[in-house]
Amino acid sequence: MLLLKGEEPWLTRFEWIKLCSSWNWEYQNLGGIETHMAPMSLKTPNLRFHKSILSYKAPPNYKPLLKQTSVPIPVKEYPGYNFIGLIFGLRSETQKRVEKETGAKIQLHASNAHTGEKVEISPSDGNETQVAYEELSVLVTGDTFEKVDAAVVLIELLLTSVSQLGIMQMLVKIRWPLLLLRSLLL
Repeated sequence: MLLLKGEEPWLTRFEWIKLCSSWNWEYQNLGGIETHMAPMSLKTPNLRFHKSILSYKAPPNYKPLLKQTSVPIPVKEYPGYNFIGLIFGLRSETQKRVEKETGAKIQLHASNAHTGEKVEISPSDGNETQVAYEELSVLVTGDTFEKVDAAVVLIELLLTSVSQLGIMQMLVKIRWPLLLLRSLLL
């Protein structure tokens, strides 16, 4: 920020509140005697500076920073499940649908079990064995936090369906021997 001769730098709102609160604290604790006086430039805002902020337009090639988050995938809890196929879907239909509905981009990242390096997994890599990767995570990027949050919710719904499916499979494994015992007893 350029300053003209004789101008003092303009404080942000946070700095102004912090400065005022320290003055109030000293004013109250010293029996009502105000020990600090605000500089004149702080009391009267620089109107020319405010007008320049309001008239600011971003350059045409400006791209805002993308908001992103990472959703871990529970590979160690469900070692035999194909999470890569679940996230991408058949012909990447699940990935495309989530991206179309939310407006966020989805990428699958993992660390290679043999080398330990982090790699991005593409749909063609999904045919490789699940054992080759450990610590899978879905990287969700988008223009706004709302898009990112919507995509995270859909991905977590996919992952909770896996956990519920795992519980159902365990119940079926327990139930079959009970049914066999019951049929033998009758």
